[in-house]
Amino acid sequence: IKMDEIKVIKMDEIKVIKMDEIKVIKTQDRVIRLLGFMLLAFVILLTGMLMNFVVITENGGKMPILYSFDYSNKEYFSYQNSLEINYPLLTDRFEFGNTIYSLGDIFLTIGFYGFLIIVFVLIINLFRLYKLQKGINFKVINQNSNIYKLKLP
Repeated sequence: IKMDEIKVIKMDEIKVIKMDEIKVIKTQDRVIRLLGFMLLAFVILLTGMLMNFVVITENGGKMPILYSFDYSNKEYFSYQNSLEINYPLLTDRFEFGNTIYSLGDIFLTIGFYGFLIIVFVLIINLFRLYKLQKGINFKVINQNSNIYKLKLP
């Protein structure tokens, strides 16, 4: 066995595995984990949408804003007392710079950008996996012995 090969023994079966096959397995594992994270980011995004939907529907079709002066228009209305509205925690109340966000907006933002980043990393890993699998050819050395060797181009 050469330096870039590893022997794997399983139930009367000996395989010679090159390091490139291990890279393929690790990349496949990474792709599966990224798909799980992508699903998690999508669930976070949907949770933010649901939070905003609930607070808007429960408050007459407008998003309440906890603000010191009147900011009412077609889409929003201002309030100062939490007893005036339904679900005050889900309203626009968190001020960042000159913008006010709701808890749903924060979830939406985290889910959206998390989803984009994960998709970008997933595309890179799928491309890497394609290149690795394209370069590996499996060749049976002896059909009776179940020994496989990887042939690299």
